[in-house]
Amino acid sequence: MEKKCGKVEKEIKFVEIFPEQREKIVQIKEIEEKSFGKGAIDEWVLMPIVRYGKIFGLESCGKVIGVLELMQKWGNNEAYIFSLAILDEFKGKGYGNYLLKNTIEELKKYKINKLSLTVSEKNIIAINLYKKFGFKEIKMLKDEYGIGIDRIYMRKD
Repeated sequence: MEKKCGKVEKEIKFVEIFPEQREKIVQIKEIEEKSFGKGAIDEWVLMPIVRYGKIFGLESCGKVIGVLELMQKWGNNEAYIFSLAILDEFKGKGYGNYLLKNTIEELKKYKINKLSLTVSEKNIIAINLYKKFGFKEIKMLKDEYGIGIDRIYMRKD
């Protein structure tokens, strides 16, 4: 998968983000804000996730264009997908698929073979992406993020 950077072709790279990569963390915060508005997370949440969870991203021309944030459940081989977001100008090109596929492969190295997440029932594109990777709808979480903000809990075993 490639994206033009000026006159030079650059690949889309799957990368892990580390705490010392402050510039990339700022870029992730901006992706969060563009994707989730008032539901976006900031450095106060991103730093603990990058230190004690995992953040994988996609880079084009040295810039983060997509992000997947993970936390691990205590005492088992399950991780929770806290967030998956792709910049608007890169949507519809298979990058969400590429990011999720590579993340699942990477997690096998850590013996993590179960994943869970929540998603808005209105986000049909994301729901279909998750189903493509074997996620099943388990239950509706009523008022999960406040009154009237329901989420679908999905899981992949």
